Amino acid sequence: MRAGSIRGVVLEAHPALPLFMAAMCAQGLGRTLAVGVVVLVLHELAHALAAHLLGMRVLSLELTPFGACAHLEGLREQVGARCALVALAGPAANALLAAAALACVGGGVLSRWEALRFVRLNLVLMGFNLLPALPLDGGRALMALLAPRLGAERCLHAFSAAGEMLGGLLLALGVWGATRGVLNLSLLLAASYLIYAAARERSVPTADG
Repeated sequence: MRAGSIRGVVLEAHPALPLFMAAMCAQGLGRTLAVGVVVLVLHELAHALAAHLLGMRVLSLELTPFGACAHLEGLREQVGARCALVALAGPAANALLAAAALACVGGGVLSRWEALRFVRLNLVLMGFNLLPALPLDGGRALMALLAPRLGAERCLHAFSAAGEMLGGLLLALGVWGATRGVLNLSLLLAASYLIYAAARERSVPTADG
């Protein structure tokens, strides 16, 4: 769903995002969601800034239940360190935001509780995105570095399969929790999205496939 544009870069929201947000609000996590949206946007802007500085054109920014995705021109044909740096810029931004929040505690800007919640949110997003699976940043970075030696098609299948497996594990965890009276709708939706997004990654042909 198109939400507007900034200097020629299209802003989009994935159709699953409203469902994820509704699930968060239904669980009484509205404030966490609001902070999370800010963190996600900053995470994605870091990707876009890194791409711009490295001479890569950003076509659109898409907010998803996991964070966001920067769609770059010719992304499938771009491999190597530049592409890996763009992928890792988002997690790096989360690390910097966490450090900044801790610094604000000493200055009295944020309470200890507010800072720790912000730090935890950033560290969770950073750690999850660094997992070696598509469409997460860790998977993209490894694919960019390994594709020249192993082939883009082989890496794509391997890392997208890892994404599907990770989504399956999260889905199983959510179902297991539900059978014990702990229904986590946001986890179930996120797991379903990850499975879908990983399968979609594999369906798009690569430059050598």
